Amino acid sequence: MRSSTGSRGVARPHASVTLYGRASHPTGSMRVAVLHDHLSFIGGGERVALALAGAFDADLFVTDLDPGLPTRAGLRSVRATELGKAPRTPILRQERQAAAFRRAELPGYDVYVFSGNWAIEAAPRHRPNLWYCHTPTRVFYDLREDFLRDLSPPKRVAARAWIRRARPRYEADVATIGRVVANSRNVAGRVARYLHRSAEVVYPPVDTARY
Repeated sequence: MRSSTGSRGVARPHASVTLYGRASHPTGSMRVAVLHDHLSFIGGGERVALALAGAFDADLFVTDLDPGLPTRAGLRSVRATELGKAPRTPILRQERQAAAFRRAELPGYDVYVFSGNWAIEAAPRHRPNLWYCHTPTRVFYDLREDFLRDLSPPKRVAARAWIRRARPRYEADVATIGRVVANSRNVAGRVARYLHRSAEVVYPPVDTARY
């Protein structure tokens, strides 16, 4: 992928017809939006989302934004926007995050890059797109029974109902993804096994200057 230097002196990649299928501005700078589940703490997925936004000079859209987090992660220049807040309560939190992305309207970008489990709810209305998959939502698949076993009987009933409702919607969203990229061979295997999609493996970035 080639890069050009924008007005702020930041290298911005040109749209790649090979990667994204088409480019609305093949000779100009590509506008990229990165969508990630949340930015309330710094985990592995959050670091990757910030790194993607920084690398592509992209706008980052999340739920539960801690505005100081990009600076603490060493990526102060990343422009992050909060789409909504979600409670801490499991299941309700995931539902609220998914709803925030489902309602999102973010026109004007050349490509949309999704990261995480719930940001892909925005995929049907935001194309062309790419999903950097950290793992399929495992409580829908191989960890389902382990997840349910740890719950009290009333919560188990509610969780089963949520999985029955949310999994088909999740799989329908995945079907609207143009290209899937996995962060490891193991994750690529899960993508093939559970979602019936092929995924190119691209390992997360490493700051080699620290070693």
